[in-house]
Amino acid sequence: MVPSVEPFPSFFCQLYHDEVGIHTFEVHYHFSLPDEQELLQYIWKNIITTSPRCPHNRQMVSLIPGLHAQMLSTDVGQILKLIINPRVMVDGAEGYCRITDSDANTIRNCIKKFNRYWKDHITPIRLKSCRLTRMDLCMNIEFGDDFSIPLYLDLLKRTPHDRRLSQQHMKDPEDDHHVYMISNLRRGLVVYDKLYEQQRRFRKQEFDCQNLMRIEYQLGTRALRQLCSRVGEYETKGLLQWVLKNAGRLLCEEIRPILCVEPYVSSEKIRSIIQRNPNWKESTKKELWQLQLDLYRTNSYDAYVNPWDGMEDWRELSPEEKKMYRHRKKRLAYILKRYELLGICPAALRRGSGLVYLPSLYQLICTVSADREQRRRAE
Repeated sequence: MVPSVEPFPSFFCQLYHDEVGIHTFEVHYHFSLPDEQELLQYIWKNIITTSPRCPHNRQMVSLIPGLHAQMLSTDVGQILKLIINPRVMVDGAEGYCRITDSDANTIRNCIKKFNRYWKDHITPIRLKSCRLTRMDLCMNIEFGDDFSIPLYLDLLKRTPHDRRLSQQHMKDPEDDHHVYMISNLRRGLVVYDKLYEQQRRFRKQEFDCQNLMRIEYQLGTRALRQLCSRVGEYETKGLLQWVLKNAGRLLCEEIRPILCVEPYVSSEKIRSIIQRNPNWKESTKKELWQLQLDLYRTNSYDAYVNPWDGMEDWRELSPEEKKMYRHRKKRLAYILKRYELLGICPAALRRGSGLVYLPSLYQLICTVSADREQRRRAE
């Protein structure tokens, strides 16, 4: 079951096309050398070098729509890396905005098309002979015209998150305004304005909505190993099918521990809630208010926690500054726990936005997923 949450203010939002599931996944084919040396050379000469380069990643080539490939030389040998978008492989250009969900036969047809491609090129590569190394869980949430996605992304950037993940930035400042991304080697969370991204790539494409926010949760190799062990499913096809059936619940479970789950309110509301608590010391209340003020003034939570770039800048700080930042990190967990008890996020809504409340990303995901499950049970 998807966790239930309190209803939030009356702006329009719904799961786009009622889909939640897999956006893309990555598999690796390890060449067994020297037995497959000829196969390696054949694929490099007749497939990799003759296929067009992907415009967004010149290291990769596009084999067919929805299937990209790259040859890798690693410490463990030669690897063929394959990125698969099931909806695009099966549906073509119409699949770019869509998500592979549990009601579709997309995964089955995708696997058939994948295996047929390599069979037509006279190679032994099949999906079952590849190792699953990454999977992107995904959903699109459609909003009404009164919802600002850039404003919500600004809130996410200032929201406390698991410090084992770090925020990533786009090269273009305008693109960065439309994307929120935190990641490490195991997992990552990406939230972005899907229509902005699509219009940048396909300027003439039309959409059947005006305000679309995409949420992608990326599971890396180690995270996938943990998931396989947890659900007892180690075969690629079986794991993909399990994820499709449980995608909404899995997104809620995975995002909850890495990102603050409490809703957003105004600075004035935060201060009022803090002041009404009679059991806390004045010094604690001042720290709570100061955290909100600091997060309001910064562009990102990471910039607040680590306002220096790399170890070289850290070494240049004075001993007093280093002591101050060490003390702040030590107290941060304590202060965030107090905010959790208050039931609000320390990242306040911007003044002038006209808003007094917004749900957290966790609340949004769980609510639209629960609505989807409820509708399907009623059918």
